Amino acid sequence: MPFFTRSYLHQNIARQRHLQDRSFGSLVQAICSLVLLQPVQSQEKRSWPNREARADAHLALAVNLHSQSDLGQSPTLETIMTSVFLFACQFCKGNFDAARFRLREAAALAEVMNLDKPESYGRIGDTEKQRRLRTLISLTIIERIYSVQRDYIPATKLLSRNKLQELQNAIASSHDRGESENIIAMECISNMLEQVDFIDPDIIKCWKGFCWEEEAPTHVTRSTILALLRRYRIPPQFSGLSGVDTHAQHADILVTRHWIRIKLWSLANSHGYVEALSDEEEFRHEYAVTIASEALDTCLQFQMTSLEVHGIGLHNKSTYTRLSMSCPFSQT
Repeated sequence: MPFFTRSYLHQNIARQRHLQDRSFGSLVQAICSLVLLQPVQSQEKRSWPNREARADAHLALAVNLHSQSDLGQSPTLETIMTSVFLFACQFCKGNFDAARFRLREAAALAEVMNLDKPESYGRIGDTEKQRRLRTLISLTIIERIYSVQRDYIPATKLLSRNKLQELQNAIASSHDRGESENIIAMECISNMLEQVDFIDPDIIKCWKGFCWEEEAPTHVTRSTILALLRRYRIPPQFSGLSGVDTHAQHADILVTRHWIRIKLWSLANSHGYVEALSDEEEFRHEYAVTIASEALDTCLQFQMTSLEVHGIGLHNKSTYTRLSMSCPFSQT
C-alpha cells in the first residue's frame, strides 16, 4: 500500500490501538471489509464462508466508528485513509454514488489538514512528513484516475504538475526510506504519477463531453493529444529490488498506462481528430488496435496472481481497452 507499511499496522494492532483510538479502529475495520470484498487471490473467495456478510459487518462498524459528531474537525491521516478505504469498499460493491461521496470526503479532509501545503506541517519528523506527502500524492492519483473512469469531477483543485513534482522530490529526498516495501511504494507512486500527471480540469471537461455544452466551446487541441500519445511510446523504467516481488505493482502501472492511451485516442476520436488516412499514426483508426494488442501482450507477461490482486479496478481498465478495438471498425 502506498499509504503505510505492514509494520505500521502490525505494531499498532499489537499495542491494541484499534481498541482505544476510534480513527485507527475505523481504519482497521475498513481494511478488513475491503480484504473480504476484494480478496487478494481468487481462490480466497471459496475459503471464506459468509464472506459478503462479514464484509458488510466490518463495513458497518467502520462507518460507525468513522462517523463521529465532529468529523472533519482536526482530522488525522487515519481519518483520511479510512475515507479512502470506504471509497474502495463501495467501488467494489458497485455503489458508485457512495464511492464518489467517500472520495470527496477524503479530499475534503485532506484539504482541512492542508496536506497540499507542506510549509504548514510544522516541526514534524521525516516519517510523518513522508506519510503526509505520500497520502496527498496517492489521493491525487486516485482522484485523477477516478475522474476519467467514472462520473466524478474533483471537488478540490487538482495539484499542478509542477507542484506534484515538487512534492515527489520531497519524498525522494526523505531520509526515512526504511523498509524495502517503503522504497517500492515510493517508486510505484512515482511511476503511477507519470501516467496521470497531465490530467487537469480542462482535459476532464473534454473527456466528459462538457466542452460541447459551452456557449463558446474550447476543446483540447490536436497537438496536445498527439504529444501525450507520443509520450506514452516510452515505457516506464522500473529499477527493481533484488529478492523483492514487484510484479503486481508493475502490472497495475502498465495496464493503467495502456488504459490512459486508449482513453486519449478515444478523446481524439470524439473531437474529430482521427482519420483513416491521417499523416500521424496515432490518429488512424488502427492505432486503437495497436494499443489494445500491446495491452494484451503486457497482461500475458504477468501471472494471473499479479493481475487479479488489483480486483475490479484493473479488470475495468483492461476490459475497456480490449473493447475499444471494435470502435475503429464500427465507424469504417
